[in-house]
Amino acid sequence: MISELIGDRPALVHGHRASNATADDAPAHTEEAQDHIGEDSEDDEDAYVRAEAAPARAEGAPNHANARAHAEDAPARAAGESSRAAEIPEHVDILQVRFPRLTSEDVVRRLLHRLDQRRTTGVCFPDMSTLNVAATQPAFRRLLQRRMLVFNDGAGVAWAAQRQGRPLPDNLNGTDLVPRLLAAAKVGTSVYLLGAKPGVAARALERLAERHPHLRFVGSHHGYLDAAAEAEVVAALRRLRPQIVMVAMGNPLQVELIDRHLDDPALEGTLWLAVGGQLDYYGGTLRRAPSWVRRARLEWLYISMQQPYKARRYLLGIPHFMMRCLWAERRGGHAMPGDEAAR
Repeated sequence: MISELIGDRPALVHGHRASNATADDAPAHTEEAQDHIGEDSEDDEDAYVRAEAAPARAEGAPNHANARAHAEDAPARAAGESSRAAEIPEHVDILQVRFPRLTSEDVVRRLLHRLDQRRTTGVCFPDMSTLNVAATQPAFRRLLQRRMLVFNDGAGVAWAAQRQGRPLPDNLNGTDLVPRLLAAAKVGTSVYLLGAKPGVAARALERLAERHPHLRFVGSHHGYLDAAAEAEVVAALRRLRPQIVMVAMGNPLQVELIDRHLDDPALEGTLWLAVGGQLDYYGGTLRRAPSWVRRARLEWLYISMQQPYKARRYLLGIPHFMMRCLWAERRGGHAMPGDEAAR
């Protein structure tokens, strides 16, 4: 899972905080954030509608004998297609964070498009634990809502979407998606790794360079930054101008760091990826769960066996997340009383 360092994250001395949200802090996505979700004229908002309507279109145009009947039926067909469009929502809101309903192929294609266009983008893969944090930290939640392109990670988020009758097509966790993105990126795309413990990012860089020789891995730095160290890292980024920066600090720290530099004109066009514990996999300090464990949706248990200090987060976090979702479902999206005070 991608957001696995919440309980063991590097310490930043300073941080960026937005003003407190209102009591009913709905997913008020700005135009900029909405642009992140839907950017292409033929893009994914209508993908499911097009796919469902495709068989009817594939039958071809009517022959001359029934052309008039076909034309007379056009309003009904249009109404039917509109009805199908209404039945296939393009997003789902979970604890006031909006997730686009996309496939993994959709996501990789969109991110590659933004790389090609040099469009500055922050990307995060919130899982259940991240949403629990966001529920009690409105400033962080607002960054997810307004500053980041978010994709669903894990069984908990999938369960919450399913309860709303809006199932998510794929598990869009970064541990699977980022390698696919790197593999599909153009030759010469530059990448910088930032995060994890000292030495881990450097080892991860070596392994990633071996796996993706068509890319340029231009540098790395651990994630234990004070204000001075962060300034040095940013100076290096401005000099190197990497097209992709993978930030592995856990949430909310990695999202807060990305937010601080998302509007830096010297880093315009950067694709910032908040990848949580992913560098630990590449750096050899954490093993990925076998495929059968992931299919059983027990990756959290496998991680807890390797990092026992995270067991408490899952054992308490899973029921707490479920209670939050059920409360929001019955109270029209309102936060639980315990979370209300944090607003």
